[in-house]
Amino acid sequence: MAYARSGFGAVLGWERLVAMKADGNWKGENPVNDEERASYQKHEAGSGSLTLWFCVVPLAYVLSIGPAAWLHEKTTSARLKVGLETIYAPVVYLIEQTPLGPAGEWWVNQWVDLPGAN
Repeated sequence: MAYARSGFGAVLGWERLVAMKADGNWKGENPVNDEERASYQKHEAGSGSLTLWFCVVPLAYVLSIGPAAWLHEKTTSARLKVGLETIYAPVVYLIEQTPLGPAGEWWVNQWVDLPGAN
């Protein structure tokens, strides 16, 4: 391969690597000003927010069926019971109608005694 510059450093792109390190930028991007860097950092923070909303929040909702079942059992408020039944109807469906049933029943049984559970 022919390079415009000769020598070991030119082959490895040593000058470019040193320039990137001097700027603190190892990603191979051109050095950016503070405004562009702040915008890039905000963008990266937004991806963490998406992870939270699409992974952590649904998992917390499904796992909260246990405490909700405990509250449903302990409360005397008919309105609260109806509200819990409405809010957790999709999770109850998952437990009753999908292969997730045994795991869901085990989790709810950790919070309340289910009829017919071992």
